[in-house]
Amino acid sequence: MRNTLVIGALLAAGFTATAEEPLLPKQLEFFEKKIRPVLATQCYSCHSAAEGKDKGGLTLDTRDALRKGGDSGEVIIPGDPKNSLLIKAMHWDPKEGLEMPPKTKLDEGTVADFEAWILMGAPDPRKGKAASIKKVFWTQEQADNHWAYQPIARPVPPTVKGNWARTPVDQFIRAKHEAAGLQPAKPADKRTLIRRAYFDLIGLPPTLAEVEAFVEDNSPNAFKKVINQLLARPEYGERWGRYWLDIARYADTSGDRAGGNRRDPRYPYAWTYRDYVIRAFNDDKPFNQFIREQIAADQLNLDDERDLAALGYLTVGKRFMNDVNEVIDDRIDVVGKGFMGLTLTCARCHDHKFDPIPTADYYSLHGVFNSSRYRDELIEEIDEDDPEFVAYTEARQKAVDGSREYGLRAYNQLLARYTKDAGKYMFEAQRFIDGKTKARQAPTAATAAGLNGTAFQNWVTALQNAKRRPNRVFGPWFFFAKLTNAQIAARTPAQWNRLSEQKTVNPILAQGLAKAQPENLREIATVYQNVFLDIEDRMDGQYPTAHIVTAFNMGFRFRTAAQAAKIKGMPKPLAEPAAEEIRRVAFGYRSALGMDPRAFNRLGGNRVRNRQVAMFYRTTGLDLNHPGSPAKAMALQDLPAPRDSRIFIRGERTNLGDRVPRQFLELIEGEEREPFTEGSGRAELAASIASEDNPLTARVIVNRIWQWHFGEGIVRTPSDFGLRSDAPSHPALLDWLARRFMADGWSIKQLHRLIMTSAVYQQSAVNDPAYGKIDPNNALLFKWNLRRLDFEAMRDTMLVLGGNLDSTAGGRPVTNAAAPRRTVYGYVDRAALPDMYQVFDFANPDMTTAERVETTVPQQALFMMNSQSVLQQARRLAARSAVAQAENVEGQVKALYGIVFQRAPTPKELQTAAAFVKKQPEITPLRRAQYQRQLEYARKRAKDFTKRYNRPAPQAFFTRIPIPMGPVDKLAQVLMETNEFLYVQ
Repeated sequence: MRNTLVIGALLAAGFTATAEEPLLPKQLEFFEKKIRPVLATQCYSCHSAAEGKDKGGLTLDTRDALRKGGDSGEVIIPGDPKNSLLIKAMHWDPKEGLEMPPKTKLDEGTVADFEAWILMGAPDPRKGKAASIKKVFWTQEQADNHWAYQPIARPVPPTVKGNWARTPVDQFIRAKHEAAGLQPAKPADKRTLIRRAYFDLIGLPPTLAEVEAFVEDNSPNAFKKVINQLLARPEYGERWGRYWLDIARYADTSGDRAGGNRRDPRYPYAWTYRDYVIRAFNDDKPFNQFIREQIAADQLNLDDERDLAALGYLTVGKRFMNDVNEVIDDRIDVVGKGFMGLTLTCARCHDHKFDPIPTADYYSLHGVFNSSRYRDELIEEIDEDDPEFVAYTEARQKAVDGSREYGLRAYNQLLARYTKDAGKYMFEAQRFIDGKTKARQAPTAATAAGLNGTAFQNWVTALQNAKRRPNRVFGPWFFFAKLTNAQIAARTPAQWNRLSEQKTVNPILAQGLAKAQPENLREIATVYQNVFLDIEDRMDGQYPTAHIVTAFNMGFRFRTAAQAAKIKGMPKPLAEPAAEEIRRVAFGYRSALGMDPRAFNRLGGNRVRNRQVAMFYRTTGLDLNHPGSPAKAMALQDLPAPRDSRIFIRGERTNLGDRVPRQFLELIEGEEREPFTEGSGRAELAASIASEDNPLTARVIVNRIWQWHFGEGIVRTPSDFGLRSDAPSHPALLDWLARRFMADGWSIKQLHRLIMTSAVYQQSAVNDPAYGKIDPNNALLFKWNLRRLDFEAMRDTMLVLGGNLDSTAGGRPVTNAAAPRRTVYGYVDRAALPDMYQVFDFANPDMTTAERVETTVPQQALFMMNSQSVLQQARRLAARSAVAQAENVEGQVKALYGIVFQRAPTPKELQTAAAFVKKQPEITPLRRAQYQRQLEYARKRAKDFTKRYNRPAPQAFFTRIPIPMGPVDKLAQVLMETNEFLYVQ
């Protein structure tokens, strides 16, 4: 009343403020007493230019800033408090999702003051322009001149002194040497060079015979021949494909341990993407085509159907508990960093602070990926008569049938339990909705009434939905809920009987009400309960909703209702239309008694959840491990109607801004770029990225290849070519290589040849120590960078030395970490990487990895000394015929050096190693027999485990058995722990 009188007085006097008119004394007094103090104490801490705070893009400490508004638009509409966002926020309006101030709601009197102030025109004496707080840390001039955003130049290799340069690559390198006063290192010796090439291209050591053949080959093209031989070997794709899998954050699991319907987190078909990558490198697939396939293979005319698996680049990432926007963010991230060196996801909540990427561009790409949906797609022909395929389908169908039957029983048990109390749930839910309970939260109200919280929330939600969309089942309930018990009791039998004449009332319900003639709302709820029990009886144990059936079909998807209707357990309509209406309304999807999978899991408790987990695990295990399981691509499919996304203001999905078209980046194609029109736009996106006019793509991949050869890129931030990136050490070389790469048909193998035949690649790792003061990081490459073997090369090399590397190419992942397959085929579990992977700096599969962190920690040395896998390979190495059949200890030492280092030991090494062997005790026959007994027992346990659980046995069955090591075994182990073994010169 107080404010009404004030406003009335002000308005009567014509006291409404406009931008031009000066404030009247009473307007000024009202603002200073009622408005300014609240803004200062409650708002400026988050919305003041003077404080450097502009949450939501909003500042409130000047009149102009207040009128300008923030990210959500205008916050006040002078003269219209009802539609002013500021007032809605102060009321904590749930529709707007705003609660301001966020910690303590303002009292009603204060909000009324602001309403009065806005109604009078929001008079505001404060001067000053809307000060903008610095939101980005770059200038347009910086963006316009940034090296990476310029068209790729066509530099001419510089003229240099002397005859060191063998290739144009060397000319660029030597020019930098000369400018810095450096001399290149001498060429590496041939033994070092061939080892370097082998580890570099295939990740495996050469044999002693291969080294000796190269050393003896004095032809000018000897090294070229080695390069070409290595590029033609299948091991090349396994080595270089693994580099790309780091970029693609490859893994065989989603990273979730629970989510959705508690489905198994394993990806049964991720391996088809891994095999695609290896095959692409081996086939020297043009990199621009490689890009197109990994973004839009389903939109292309593929020569090989297996190439559909390329879409795994997008789909093998984390699933974030099936949070769609997080999955899309992950896909935008891997596309931006992987192909263009752009950190696009920094523009998710606001314009990128360090690069010229507006948040609108992020949501343009969001729309592209939000217009596609995941699907598994066959990529090989199926022989339906193949015995293994028949066995697989029968085993899977058996698991599905068992799952569905269990789901039916569990669901109907729960349904019976909660239907018999439907009246009480219905009555108490209505009381809660009407605010007649003390509890303000549904779980508290349920507890107070002695009801299950999940079932109670189902009822609350169902009644709220039914009130918004009236129907003949719940319409009468809402009518009676408005009446008092006295009004209900006063109804005559004739009034109850006339319900059956009304078309807005379900006939079965009308009949039940007329027969019972209830005297209050609780008795009406009992009538509803009896009707529901009758319908449940007529349903005769049918599944009430199709979504529960499909939830228990463990991965079988139905594209149409007709397909789903063929599945055993799907409900058939009830014969009587009125009964079918009640079944559909009360027992249907997300209805009062119809449980969605999540509610079903909560109501069923651990018993239901654990059974589901076990059954999903079984079917996924069959898909992953059964030899008859057909190969499928983890593919995408465009939606029939693609959709543009709206901007999420501050990244909040409930705070939506403008809708933006699906299109490419303004940074690359300018303001006038055309929106995507072909389906989701993935094909057009891929074409824009793979275009020769894109200044980033060729530079980024050339830099990566250089980095994987030399250990450091020409640009030392390989996945960030933005304004914060390191400048290229050799910018002209980078552009020359990018142009040459595109001219060579985007051929990575040609780029290998170009780099590896250069003098800079063939340098020794030793040069004048004084040069380290001039170029401490060897950015100018005055010598070769000594490089440690990465985890895969180290493990694979041990298998080669042990003589038991299984060179089988491709196929399903190997879940046994001790299996002798190449490491690239190992099973990568995001949530449980083997200790060995983590100790030796394996790439984090949760994100794209441009370069691995290289650590030196005690656990690495302990692993090499104590690991069962290392000890086993040392024993195998010592047992190789060249070692075991040597005439004496000295002969054994020489054989070991030849195998491990591909050279003969020096006299001192021979003497030291032989003395070491002679000092070690032999293994006793008793110890050997004991070990064999333990090993046989472990194998039996492992076999029984696999038979029972349909998965490989834990390696712990074997790792707990101490391995007996003989004298030569110990020497073999020592050699595999030396720097010469672990580092490539």
